[in-house]
Parts: sequence; structure tokens; C-alpha cells
Amino acid sequence: MAKSYHSTDPYDRNRACVFISYKGADIDMARAAARALQDHEIDVWLDENDPLLTIASRTGNHAEVVSRIEEGISNSTHILVMISESTKESWWVSFEIGSARRKGAAVAYIPRNNVTSLPSYLQIATQIKADQSFVEWVKMHFTTFMTKSYSMDATRVSIPSIPIKERSPIPFYESR
Repeated sequence: MAKSYHSTDPYDRNRACVFISYKGADIDMARAAARALQDHEIDVWLDENDPLLTIASRTGNHAEVVSRIEEGISNSTHILVMISESTKESWWVSFEIGSARRKGAAVAYIPRNNVTSLPSYLQIATQIKADQSFVEWVKMHFTTFMTKSYSMDATRVSIPSIPIKERSPIPFYESR
């Protein structure tokens, strides 16, 4: 079953985990993306689900805020960025993308309809623009992370296929 990871969870290195990056104004889009990924049995890291990050943010513990976000990125195999016109005003989104790229995480983004231009570091990332491209991205990136299942006969190894919902509703493509 897919989880929403945070700093108090043990991280399973045999599973993919997607770090969701967004500007606060786009929280609805981030939550929808997290739900869609979890519907496809993919684990996610979303900042609002990390109680230690919430406490650090509320108490102004900047070192702990940075540490929690870095840990979330470190434990993730992919980063999925929600892009809107307001993203340009976020210091954190750029930091998260740069940190994820340095660790070798795959970078993809979902733009809102009102996005008119992108910086170079997003121009080279994977764009997910429609339901079908989301499904294709899931198929391409996450089937290799499925856990192997072993039979009693050690010579037979089977890898289960990822459950893909071909027409899962993804409400985060709406323009604002």
C-alpha cells in the first residue's frame, strides 16, 4: 500500500518515493498529485504530512526546516513539481529542484494552464500535461521499483506489474 512519508517513518529503499514540490498557493494541486500517485501505489513525500517539519516551521527553527526538507529529498527517487505563475515567487521550489537534481532524482513537472515561461532547469525536465502523459510517466518510471516476489522455488522470480488506472481522474490540470 502506498504511503505518505515523513521524517518519523522508516523509509523503504526498495520502493519509489516522489517528493512533491509546490508553492503554498498550489497546495490543492500538490494534494491532488499526491492522491493520484498513491492511487497508483506510489509513495509520496508531501511537506504537510511531516509533523517535525510543521513544528520546526511554526517555531522558526530554520535549521530543522532545511534538514526536514533535505531528508525528504534524500529519501525520494523522484521529484514532481507543481508549476503555476506564482511558483516564480518561491525560494523553496528552486531549492528543492536543485537539491533533487544534485542527488540524481528524476525531475518532472505539472504546469497549470496559466504558465507562460519556464527556466532552463525545467525546460530539460519531463512535462506532464494531460492524464495520458501522467499514466505514461507512471508506467515509465515506477514499474522498475516494484518489489520482487519470490516463490518457494528459488529459480522462479516474478515481478508484479504496477496497477495503472488508465482513466484515473486527475483534477490538478484546471487553470486558475
